[in-house]
Amino acid sequence: MNGKVTVYGYQFIDGMLQSDEKQSRIVQEIFRVYNSGVPVSRLKDHIEGLEINRVRLSDMLSDRRYLGNENFPKIIDKELFEAVQQRKKERRKAIGKEQPYIYN
Repeated sequence: MNGKVTVYGYQFIDGMLQSDEKQSRIVQEIFRVYNSGVPVSRLKDHIEGLEINRVRLSDMLSDRRYLGNENFPKIIDKELFEAVQQRKKERRKAIGKEQPYIYN
């Protein structure tokens, strides 16, 4: 990685940001499993080998870079991302926390 820090799911190869095959699959699984109704606090129980803390998982689920842009290759489809945002909104409302956390 040549000392460069990047977003989980991506890596620098020859100075170019690319999706990391293994991590990208994990990111996709995190989104799918969460969207199936599993809360962030239980994702580790459903995804083998997941070593990411709950706060980072929650942040990942709101990270628009996974949709792809001029700098980041696409890992998550817009439909899945939007479905996850809706599920997060519903969960926040259910527990009385309605402030969204979307990272650009």
